[in-house]
Amino acid sequence: MLNYKEKHFSLNRAVSARNWIRSVLFSAGITATASLAAQAPSSTPNDFFKRGTPTFIVGTAGGEQADRAIRAQAGMVRDLLFPGANLIEDSAVDVGKGPPAWPANPVLYGGPHVNHVLAKLVASLPFRMERGKMALGDQVFAGDEYRLITLVPSRAADKEGPGHPEFLLYAGTGTPGVAEINGVGNVGGDPILNPEAE
Repeated sequence: MLNYKEKHFSLNRAVSARNWIRSVLFSAGITATASLAAQAPSSTPNDFFKRGTPTFIVGTAGGEQADRAIRAQAGMVRDLLFPGANLIEDSAVDVGKGPPAWPANPVLYGGPHVNHVLAKLVASLPFRMERGKMALGDQVFAGDEYRLITLVPSRAADKEGPGHPEFLLYAGTGTPGVAEINGVGNVGGDPILNPEAE
């Protein structure tokens, strides 16, 4: 069985553990915007995973084929790295009830167009994503090839939407938008990292 350090290395070989949280990975040459980096929490994915076993929340809004692909991708990561982790559907989380309704250490799979949980949070997210398009600050990226892996900070409920705990997100602009995410190596070019990454 892999130890924690080996698990993290397997997930993302290209980025240091200390700065992985602030990394935004894409399949094309894009730099992370200052607005997204400024909203990143102070914790790292290592800190996130050290809190305990993650719960994988898979999207079910993309249609039967997309839903199967999302479940398979999240299941692969769970089985390889966190065999004791739960894998639940997005419908199991009552987003309107706020953080107490969420499972511990949530890892969401799928963008708002394929994950009901993320769709309910879309107005309050530090980025915009829909099928075929993603916006980070004033930069807009059109196409199905873009992916985002980030730790979304917790927030209290307000006029923009319900509150939620901190969660790790694996999402892409395509449908299902997750197949390429688990292979975050140099497919299609070098990953683009936040300038603060080592």
